[in-house]
Amino acid sequence: MPSKEDLQPGDPEKAVEAIPCESFAAFYEKIGSEHADTHGIIFRGHRDSKWKLESSLLRLSRDNLEADMRSSQGAIADELKWNGLRSKQSFQQRYGAFTETAASLEDEKMWALAQQHGGKTPLLDWTTSPFVAAFFAYADLVLNCKAEDRNGSVAVWALRIGNARSILSNAEPPERFRLCYHVLPANRRLIAQQGLFTYHDEPVDMVSWIASYDVDPRLNYPVFQKYVIQSEDYDFALSLLNRMNINYATLFPDIGGAALHATLAGVQVGYEGLNPQEEPLVRPSPPSST
Repeated sequence: MPSKEDLQPGDPEKAVEAIPCESFAAFYEKIGSEHADTHGIIFRGHRDSKWKLESSLLRLSRDNLEADMRSSQGAIADELKWNGLRSKQSFQQRYGAFTETAASLEDEKMWALAQQHGGKTPLLDWTTSPFVAAFFAYADLVLNCKAEDRNGSVAVWALRIGNARSILSNAEPPERFRLCYHVLPANRRLIAQQGLFTYHDEPVDMVSWIASYDVDPRLNYPVFQKYVIQSEDYDFALSLLNRMNINYATLFPDIGGAALHATLAGVQVGYEGLNPQEEPLVRPSPPSST
């Protein structure tokens, strides 16, 4: 990575401070020393540290284009716009079967509800807890990657809201940094996850978008910090987070969360504490090759 002095305005790396962590324990310690007060900071976890901060709708829109058009920001912007309009209209119609208020639902509230139930939206999920963000990174790694593919690194992103707003408000013309705190009674998951969203409908990832404006030299910190955590000890990380009561059952307080928690408990030895009255499960030995 080039030094900060070598970077020019518009370089995405100018807005990011990368913080390597050799283990989950190292991440835990760094968070405790650097973010004892997390006011004004939000966090997001990725199972692959190489992933960019892109909304699911942006990824879908780009992938929906012909291969030779996927590098064109204009083509991506058009596809993103129309995919968003069609998705929003369809969700309002379908959600109307469950409530009479669907037609009057504000865009950000509607997108938040769709996001929490698997819809492709222009929102990015964030949480005010760095450990909730870490859980999602590790759990996604275990449930969606083969064992031999879990030896890379996960990432926990930290976003300083005030720094982002300072940069964008000084742009010409000023840009709006949109945070969505809106919670509906039906959105219990968002409450449990200490969750919120950023609304991002630009045809590029969030880091590139913010870095396209010169970073304010008066700021003491970059907009983003990216904790790159070696993921080999994912079993320890998930077990510790579970003991902290951070798991699918608490973050998704519904039947879906119970099912995901049970699935993770099934593949993680020692993850789920058993009822003391129950006999412990013993995994059978593999058959002999002789």
